[in-house]
Amino acid sequence: MSPAVKPFPGVKLRRVSRAEIELLSKSGTNEWLAGVRLAAYELARGLGLGGAKIELARVASVSLEDLRREFPGRWRFAVLADPAADRFGFLALDPVLCGRLQALLSGAGEARRGLFAAGPGENGAVGWLLASALELLSQQDDGRGFEGYRYCGLCESAGSLGRICYQQDSLVGSWFKVRAGWDEGFAVWLEPDSSIQRRPPKRMPFFDLEELKALADLKVSFFLRLGRADLSAREIGQIKPEDLVLFDEIESHGRAILVAGGYCIHGRIERDCFEIDGFEYNLGGEIMDTVDIITSPGADKFDASQLGGLPIELTVEAGRVELSVSRLAGLRAGDVLTMPAAVLGPVELRTAGRLVARGELVDVEGRRGVRLCELAFVHGVDDEDSL
Repeated sequence: MSPAVKPFPGVKLRRVSRAEIELLSKSGTNEWLAGVRLAAYELARGLGLGGAKIELARVASVSLEDLRREFPGRWRFAVLADPAADRFGFLALDPVLCGRLQALLSGAGEARRGLFAAGPGENGAVGWLLASALELLSQQDDGRGFEGYRYCGLCESAGSLGRICYQQDSLVGSWFKVRAGWDEGFAVWLEPDSSIQRRPPKRMPFFDLEELKALADLKVSFFLRLGRADLSAREIGQIKPEDLVLFDEIESHGRAILVAGGYCIHGRIERDCFEIDGFEYNLGGEIMDTVDIITSPGADKFDASQLGGLPIELTVEAGRVELSVSRLAGLRAGDVLTMPAAVLGPVELRTAGRLVARGELVDVEGRRGVRLCELAFVHGVDDEDSL
């Protein structure tokens, strides 16, 4: 008897667009989701529900004009603000969660009922919930994104929320499916674009030095990356000394990135100093565009004559900087690194980490370029320092 064959996966997976992935990264939801899940579980246990489960359902941009459509009926919006960081956001709770929370607190023990003179009411119930959640989040590393937030009150309709946000273009919303006991509802974290832009950079999570003190003095080598240029394989094969290669700078003049594998430190170069303004981690593969493959009876082998047109990305790098693990673990936005004199000298053109050429920075009618001085791709030579 042949085994039963079933399609995989057993349920149809929701298609996630590139725009949603970019919004998820922009919102920073993955940075604090684990902490929120733990806090929700502890709160639900305290209310006698045996715990709670939170699943991220979707992330989307919400315009002010769409607030009433996205949140019809008796949705409630808790207002939270972090005055020191000039940030604010809203926790939207659907009618199921609001009603259940109020009922649970009304039927709670004498100690908790004493907090409310005549029943908690919606404002009191949500206020207690968020105050308790923020306290739990402040005690864990995964909740540090909310450490400065305070509960400021409750909006009773999407229209009231729109009036608070009248100066904002749109909000980024993260929808969560919440299961607590027998109840199931939705909660949405909404934050204006302007507030997200003021989010403090993440700390570089290299190592826990309390547990790995033996690694504190190890050195990590970073390339100082100034920009990139796209040339075809044929063009790279034809370059020679004194040629000019124009490149695209990183965001704006004077900016650069220190790169070590997937770790990037963004900043600005001022004379012999590098001022840090943020961090980025690219530990996975990039999102690939869809490619249509067309076959024909005569396409049974690759046309090698087309290889010369293949695009090659060159990075422009200005030497290396070595930082110890202990120094990296303590880096923050605003810190200033002193650059060695050798870093600010000749630059290198590399592709996939392989040295292609060395040259000097020049200005060509307002654009940055590299005047090539030495070439590295010599047949039979693999040592990048053989120039």
